[in-house]
Amino acid sequence: TDLQGFHQGGDTELWKRLGSFVATVDGEDGPVTGVRFAVWAPNARSVEVLGDWNGWVSGTMLQPQGSSGIWALVCPTAQPGQRYKLGVTSAVGALATGAAFGLLAGLVLTPTIRVEDLPRPLPGDATPVEAPVR
Repeated sequence: TDLQGFHQGGDTELWKRLGSFVATVDGEDGPVTGVRFAVWAPNARSVEVLGDWNGWVSGTMLQPQGSSGIWALVCPTAQPGQRYKLGVTSAVGALATGAAFGLLAGLVLTPTIRVEDLPRPLPGDATPVEAPVR
């Protein structure tokens, strides 16, 4: 992920880097396709994702992406249409849960987001708000 524009404050397409979307990455045993979860939490001690695919059980941990403050993970068992929320543990140990960045929101005790598989790039000049939602 190119983070230069993000760090300089000029990135106008954070929706392409943060939130959740279907992605394929190089794994130890070859390409892995799943849902990529990413959030900016520069002062977090840890970040986890809970959702429909893991029974809303804690333990699926995002990994820090260098010193960028971004935490990310590709989860092969998560699918478009499933709901999720993030659990962020602060540097002092306080836990906050909720949905950080997404195009579609729902409610399961606390705010959640639904994973969507949007085409990349979006067709035409569509912005995330104008993009067709299935």
